[in-house]
Amino acid sequence: ELVTLYLTDGTVMMPYMLELGHTYLLYVKAYDELGNTNNTYVTFKLEDRYNGEEKPEIFILPISAQPATDEEDGLLLVAVQAQNVKEYIEKAKEYFAPDNTENGELMYLQNSLFYSEELEVSEVVFPVFIPEKKNVSSFADFDDESVLDELVLLRGFVNEPSEIEESSDIIAFIEFSFGPEMNGQEISLGLGDYFIRDNANRTIDGIVVDNFIYSFDLPEIVGADM
Repeated sequence: ELVTLYLTDGTVMMPYMLELGHTYLLYVKAYDELGNTNNTYVTFKLEDRYNGEEKPEIFILPISAQPATDEEDGLLLVAVQAQNVKEYIEKAKEYFAPDNTENGELMYLQNSLFYSEELEVSEVVFPVFIPEKKNVSSFADFDDESVLDELVLLRGFVNEPSEIEESSDIIAFIEFSFGPEMNGQEISLGLGDYFIRDNANRTIDGIVVDNFIYSFDLPEIVGADM
């Protein structure tokens, strides 16, 4: 693929093709408004890690929903799925940047989940995970002036590679509640900032996180008496 550079002055497309599996040397020269300059060489290699059934990916998976009534709130259950992630982080990986992991020992996963402010978080469950190595009780909502609220999910603190086998592919189940006025209304959900670190606090690279904000329609009551 062509390489796109996102710079402060705009987007630049590098005018030549790069091949998978080849190591390249990139010369970078930077300068500031005071005329200070610095330069360095960076090595990198493109690897095809994002395709196929073994693709390591974190995404939102809607599970179930039921409309609200005058007596009970409606419920929306979603999961944050980490498909193939635990298998991927066990594999030896070759990187050139000094802050990327090579040993695959997971320390923690942290994800932000954005959701429409009309929803209320009623429960968060971290399934099939190592005792005392998950954050269940101290999740928090962060209110701001946007139409989306934020929920931070923190799971991990693995210090032995063998313990990864005990974890599930679900980072967390999140249950939202809503009132009758939200029946049939469109709501938004999406993953925001994330951190995937090894036991040396280095980034575990190569995991795709779906950061797209999705819209969903809440269910309506059907078959109600006219």
